[in-house]
Amino acid sequence: MYTAIYVGKLLGIVPAIWFLFYQKKVMPDLQKWRWNFGISLLFLFAVFGCGKLQSGLNTELRKEETGCWKVDAREICNDAIWRFISHRELRGKVAETRREVGMIAVKGAYKINWYNETGKRLRVNYGLRFWDANKLEIARHNPRGGSEFVILPSVPKEISGTFELKVDNLDAANSISRMRVFASFQKIDAD
Repeated sequence: MYTAIYVGKLLGIVPAIWFLFYQKKVMPDLQKWRWNFGISLLFLFAVFGCGKLQSGLNTELRKEETGCWKVDAREICNDAIWRFISHRELRGKVAETRREVGMIAVKGAYKINWYNETGKRLRVNYGLRFWDANKLEIARHNPRGGSEFVILPSVPKEISGTFELKVDNLDAANSISRMRVFASFQKIDAD
């Protein structure tokens, strides 16, 4: 899609440049009109091309608020940072939703720092939820083979990874403003 926009711009700029410089030899008496018209064409094609320009994927680094859970009247907390890295158009049907082409896959990365103040070893199983500014859930990610780990008491643990979300379009991806961690905990130490 972006290729068509850039090709459209190029196809628009080439005639405008030809009109500005080559026509000067053919019709010198229309130089002022030709100059104004050529500049107008250059501006229009440079700005609009042959389709709507879309802004790119928002890849800014985002920091989430600290999230905490109570386990035996004590807390296990985390803080997270994340960002989108790239996107690609999906081809064919999307297996999970049976939807047709037109969706995109957005790849991103995250880092979560966990803090266990419960005094017990815990087995943690986590996933990620992505929401827009209106707290509407846009997508979920459950890390394959890496969503479970053990955290020791009073020893911070850093977990990082990548995710891939399937969303309707680039606007839907850019509307995602929050990543929240959801988790379950299991005590390993006997009481």
